[in-house]
Parts: sequence; structure tokens; C-alpha cells
Amino acid sequence: MKFPQTFPLLSTERLLLRELVPSDKDVIFDILKDSLVTKYYDTPTFTRMSQAEKLLDMWMNVFPKKKGIRWGIVLKDTNTLIGTCGFCKVHKKWSVGEIGYVIARPYWNKGYVSECIQAMLAYGFNAMECNRIEAWTMKGNDASDHVLMKNGFQKEGSLRESQIWNGVVRDVVMFGILRREYI
Repeated sequence: MKFPQTFPLLSTERLLLRELVPSDKDVIFDILKDSLVTKYYDTPTFTRMSQAEKLLDMWMNVFPKKKGIRWGIVLKDTNTLIGTCGFCKVHKKWSVGEIGYVIARPYWNKGYVSECIQAMLAYGFNAMECNRIEAWTMKGNDASDHVLMKNGFQKEGSLRESQIWNGVVRDVVMFGILRREYI
């Protein structure tokens, strides 16, 4: 597995996936203060700007530590930040990348998450040479399950009470796609 030396910028038909910057905190706060956005997300609904600053700092530091890549999702036509996506974790020894994403509610059901997933898959398999890319969803998150399967992921099973999200023990669903299935 090859981890990039410089932060990669990705482009799709409508989106630019760019490096996050400290000034993105206001948008991150606005996205994650929406309880419908955080319903199936592993962070509580934000009530304080400091929560956004802390999460943004964590996201910005995964790349320099070579532990992941988190992009800001920006609409090309308006230069509007609408969410984030990326490789939450990379397991170099096993050549596995784990992806995740969050997008503001006004941008749901417009195909943006699929564009991000396709860009991440292309980058992960081609540039990073991953053998496997996986994603986890909270059981019941049918919209996220659907978009993953629509983009070639296979539902591999449920892990009962395997994670604690927002202080509650949750079942999670594992999805994966292999290099040989993508190419």
C-alpha cells in the first residue's frame, strides 16, 4: 500500500475534494449541529463550536501522521463546503482503507456522496494500491447502506454490539469492496 507524500486533491464532475483548513470549523459545526445528520454518526450532535474545532483538528492531523486522509467536499460551481469524506483509517500492513463521509442535509439525495465514494475508490485502488476498501454503518442507516451497495460494496455482515457510538452500544454493518471487484 502506498500512502501519499503530499495531500491529494481530487476532482469529480461537480465536486472538489480538498484539504480541510481551520476556517472550515463554522461549516463543520453547522453540519453536525443537525440531529438528523448525527443520528447515525459516531459523534454527538454539536452544541458548542469547540466540538467542531476539536473534530476538525483531529481530521486535519490524520494525514501528517499517515493514518488517514480527510477531505472537505466542495461544490465546484459555488465553492461551498458541504461535508467531509475520506479514509478514516488505513491499515498499510493489510493494504486496507476504511472510508467514511458526512454531508449537510440540504445536499442529501443529490448524488454527491456517490461522487465522493467513486473518487475515493479510484484513488484508493489506483494511487494507494489498496487491496480492500471497507465502510461501517450503524444498523438501521438504510440510506448509507444503499449508497455503498450502489457503488459496488458488498454487505458482509453485522457485528453485534461491537461499538459504542454517542455513549450507546450499537450493532454495526460491515461493507467491503475488493480491488479485483473494482477493476
